[in-house]
Order: sequence, then structure tokens, then C-alpha cells
Amino acid sequence: MNKNWLLLIIGGLLEIVWALTLKLSDSFTVQPYEIITIVFIILSFYLFSLAMKNLPAGIAYSAYCGMIGAVGSVLFGWIFLGEALSLGQGICVCLMISGLVGLKYLGDE
Repeated sequence: MNKNWLLLIIGGLLEIVWALTLKLSDSFTVQPYEIITIVFIILSFYLFSLAMKNLPAGIAYSAYCGMIGAVGSVLFGWIFLGEALSLGQGICVCLMISGLVGLKYLGDE
């Protein structure tokens, strides 16, 4: 795995943090979650921008938002926040993961 993919993955993981702290901030009314959210948004986008210097935009954005951010947030919500996850939704999460694997390993990079 090269440096750009590593930056993208770390940025995506930070996206999970800010998405969940945004929920916990109750529309930016609960400290310290509002501050944590803003800090992690900035860090996440900064790492994403660094990764995009040398990755195709479509692949990078798909990985950042779709696989890492969306799948990570769904799984975190299911495991730690007790949010519902149906069998059909679980299958869709698996399809998103397989899509990212295909984008990463079936490309020219």
C-alpha cells in the first residue's frame, strides 16, 4: 500500500469520527463534541486533499466517502451505538466493500 492510500484511509477513518461526533454534538449544541467535530473535519479533509494529489479523483472520493466513511459509520453505529442493521443492509455494506476492493486492485495503479 502506498502513501497516498494510507493518507486516504486515515482521512476516511477521521471522517467516521467527525460524522459520529456530529451526531453526538446534537446540532453543535453539546461541547466538547462540537469542537471535536470541527477539528476532525479539518484533519480529514486535509489528509484527503493530500491523497488526491496522486490518486484518480473518482477512485479516491469513492473510497473516502463510500467505503471508509459510509461503511465505517454504519458499522460503528451498529456495533457501538446500537443502531439497527438489517440483513439487506448488511449485504449492501458487503457489496460496498467488494466494490472498493475492485476499484483498488483492478485499476492500473
